[in-house]
Amino acid sequence: MKHINRKKGSALMLVMVMAIVVMGIIGTLLTKSATHAKYTRQQKALKSCHQAAQSGLQATTLAIREFLNNNQRPTEVHGNCSNWDSVVVLVDDNGTEEWFELATGNDNPASFNTLARRVYDQALANTPIRQRDNNDFRVRLTAVQSIQNPSENDFDVVSVGVFDREATAFRGLIMQVRSNTNGIIPRNAADELLEIGGSAQVLSFPEPGKALFASNGDINLSVPFLGEIHPGPDGVLNGSENVVPPVGQTVEEATSNLNKPFELPPVEIDFPQTSPSNGNFKKGDHNLSGVNHFTDLTVKGTLNIAGDTEIYVQGDLTINAGGGIVIPQGATLKLFISGKATFNGHSVTNETIDPQNLQVKIAHISTSSSTDDVKLNGTSDFYGIMYAPDANVKILGTNQFFGNIAANRIRITGNAGFSDFINGNPQSEGEGNFVFVLHTGGIHRTSVN
Repeated sequence: MKHINRKKGSALMLVMVMAIVVMGIIGTLLTKSATHAKYTRQQKALKSCHQAAQSGLQATTLAIREFLNNNQRPTEVHGNCSNWDSVVVLVDDNGTEEWFELATGNDNPASFNTLARRVYDQALANTPIRQRDNNDFRVRLTAVQSIQNPSENDFDVVSVGVFDREATAFRGLIMQVRSNTNGIIPRNAADELLEIGGSAQVLSFPEPGKALFASNGDINLSVPFLGEIHPGPDGVLNGSENVVPPVGQTVEEATSNLNKPFELPPVEIDFPQTSPSNGNFKKGDHNLSGVNHFTDLTVKGTLNIAGDTEIYVQGDLTINAGGGIVIPQGATLKLFISGKATFNGHSVTNETIDPQNLQVKIAHISTSSSTDDVKLNGTSDFYGIMYAPDANVKILGTNQFFGNIAANRIRITGNAGFSDFINGNPQSEGEGNFVFVLHTGGIHRTSVN
């Protein structure tokens, strides 16, 4: 009987030990699950904060475009990225401060719409960003002397976004390259070059005849050019006989060397946490919206963009001759590419006719001055802003590029054309200015209040 009792006692002890082990495993899994859920929530919050802060930068560029040509200077921008009617701007008009709604231009706070009034009241009360509503942003600007145009101002900006009491800030420099035009800016590198040849045409809006194209290095010009064209501090302009200076300037004034080179930071892509999928879109129609993450991206059919869409490509992007991306009215597309890019055929049809609705950032670093890392060899107009500071870009065929490019080496040849206007309509001369977000760097979120 004692032997049996000892066996029962041993069995009971074993069961208790196993129960403790199982409970420990369950507790560990629950802890891991809770930790993962918390991490997921934090990542979602930080991504939303990031989007709000980026929206703050976009709202700020709009505010600067609105006031660059007069005495008013924006000093603060506040709003909610879920509704652009909420954005309010504080401006300094020769020492006198005043507020206005960005969407309507209304400068009477008592008449602001409900959303703008809420944001205005929080800003006026200096409410800390962490105590504001989800997707709110706050931008503060400091005017600094422009490197390229000493008589003008650039802007040092800090944009903060909030979500679920989390906050992320970005510091940046918004540089006014030229009051009424931007243009082609090769990157500061030893082998950089701006080359315009063949039957290429170069135009400028909103002020025809006042184009500003610049290079940190040499410029090769073999087509007639009306405007200003400036090589780098130690660069050489080949083809000055093709330059027709703007009225009131001499050729020497219109072709002088830059005092300082443009400093274009490299592209750093913050890829989504999701695993990338294979982006092989065959012939036919396909729809894309939201955030999309691919290894490589090959487009043989038609990609229809809906809403505000982001595409991240960890490898190369190729749009075949029969393929294309369509951006309809009301949609925007941001393309982030680590590798090379080839835009053939109809490439990208931006039906909004606004270059700011197509923003392409390319992180590829060229290994040779003779390679064409980014090629636009299409037959349709390309309205967009392309920032590829370490890659070589070639525009050829009958492709007409409307917008702005920054790259390592840029060649425009064949029957290709380039028009550096930003207003979305070549007939809208003089409506606004172009400003370029030159660089944004992260600030640790715990330093934001």
